[in-house]
Amino acid sequence: MLALVDGGIQPKVLTLKMILEEYIKHRQEVVKRRTQYELAKALERAHILEGLMIALQNIDEVIKTIKASKDKEVAKAALMKKFKLSERQTVAILEMRLQNLANLEQQKIENELKEKRLLIADLEEILASVTKMRAIIKDELIALTEKFGDDRRTEVVAHGMKEFNVEDLVPNEEALVMMTRDGYIKRTEPDTFKVQARGGKGIIGLTTKEEDSVLFMFTTLTHNDVLFFND
Repeated sequence: MLALVDGGIQPKVLTLKMILEEYIKHRQEVVKRRTQYELAKALERAHILEGLMIALQNIDEVIKTIKASKDKEVAKAALMKKFKLSERQTVAILEMRLQNLANLEQQKIENELKEKRLLIADLEEILASVTKMRAIIKDELIALTEKFGDDRRTEVVAHGMKEFNVEDLVPNEEALVMMTRDGYIKRTEPDTFKVQARGGKGIIGLTTKEEDSVLFMFTTLTHNDVLFFND
């Protein structure tokens, strides 16, 4: 197989083994990038939850500080300084209504923070282990096989076809056949015709002589259909 490898501009001939190796490398990069993205999102959420936990543990002081500030910027600076919060944590706290802030369920936040920390640890282990990445690749390939795998449709034989005729080369597809009163026949694709809107211009499927006209027209399902014409 001729292919471009690692973003190169020079095509390279690959054996079956090399193709599989390149595919595994590609899938490994996909898993790595996906895991990095999920890790970044988990770290960001855990950071916010840690800030909310600090706010819960000091809820009265936090509300008092916010109420005493003349605007959001002053409140942000005061909270960051007083409770050692990051700007992102402080913004998350200030974006909440004071009523919601006071009614935050501590156990719910603690449980979510615990889940995020476990997820972070799991994602970091995946990024640090090639074995874990390949195990994920294997599981995903098995899942694809179970979902989309089916029997081979093409028959593989040890020898070529012994006999075939011209009809074997014609695809089995729908066709439109027209016959005129003078005996002219034309075969065309159904897509040649389309629905004509009011005031539109149709498509001419068959041009006839002035004294001739289309006698009838019908659709065949496959090239194996036999057509019979009566005088």
